[in-house]
Amino acid sequence: MSDGSPGLVSSSSSGSWVSSLVSDSSGAQPSCSLEGPAINYTAFFSGLLSAIGGFLVFLSYILFKRLRSPPRALVTCLSFIDMLQGLFFCTVMIQPLTYDTPWCSLFAVFGIYVAVSSFFWTSCVGFYVFVHVYRLYSFQTNSNRAYDSINTRKTEVMVVFFHIISWGVPAVLCIVIMGFGVEGESGDAPWCFIPFTAYKWRMSYYLPLILNMVFAFIVWILTMFLLLRLHRTTRARYEPLSRLLASRALLIKLSLVPICFIILRLPGVIYRFDEFVSDDIGDFFCSYGYICLMTMTDASQGTVMFLLFVLFNDSCRTSYIDLITCTQCRKKGITHVQKKPDYQTFG
Repeated sequence: MSDGSPGLVSSSSSGSWVSSLVSDSSGAQPSCSLEGPAINYTAFFSGLLSAIGGFLVFLSYILFKRLRSPPRALVTCLSFIDMLQGLFFCTVMIQPLTYDTPWCSLFAVFGIYVAVSSFFWTSCVGFYVFVHVYRLYSFQTNSNRAYDSINTRKTEVMVVFFHIISWGVPAVLCIVIMGFGVEGESGDAPWCFIPFTAYKWRMSYYLPLILNMVFAFIVWILTMFLLLRLHRTTRARYEPLSRLLASRALLIKLSLVPICFIILRLPGVIYRFDEFVSDDIGDFFCSYGYICLMTMTDASQGTVMFLLFVLFNDSCRTSYIDLITCTQCRKKGITHVQKKPDYQTFG
């Protein structure tokens, strides 16, 4: 990476702890470069599909009032941030043109913010599902008749904390990074990020990722265990439980969000782990095919959200089909009435 990369603190005061923290090894060179035409095109098209997919999930919440529910609202927040992350990857063609300019710093901060926010939103969705599955299980075993009134208030408080954590923590992280000036040209990738030489600061990005992956995996295991127990005891004793058990399909679909997040991020985490623990990245992880795979999976969460909550969601898919094909029906005053989806009773 060039010495004039934006955001790096001047090395004139070589004895300063700030300087040593920002630039850990000024002469270091990346052992494996992520740059190349195939990687650029992979990032661009993967980001484009992710942005479109996230936008369609976000748009469905705005257009179709009958789809609005607490779990769908969380999915919409996650899809919105995935859409922004997809747009970030769409700019890989122009980001190298901004090196040594303030625009590169802005691209870097934007990319870090949307990525870290996506990590936290994914964990929040997984935790939300776990809490409701646990309440279903507790309701069935303990016959808690106050389920609806009490847990609705608890859910509202929990969702407020989700927003504070998922929007606030990434903002604080980006403010700290900007304060120390460690954002700018990556040096080993075709986009603006934390420079390769400031590898300690890169942990401020990868540590939340790894922690959220571990948390999401634990929550997913517990959720699957409780769903299995619920499956074995499906006979409900009270009507509220019967309505909630009817939404088990949505619970299962929502529980796929954290495991998909883990699968998509795993190639990148393996690559970076190998980078941090060894001086030289292995030939397999440094191969063009693996790097393209890693780039594609990092930029594809919005696409997965589209598949789960639009394409493979009967209510949402039908609503979009109606919106596209029933223009003449609406002009004639004919309204296509559908049964309210089961997941309106969930959450």
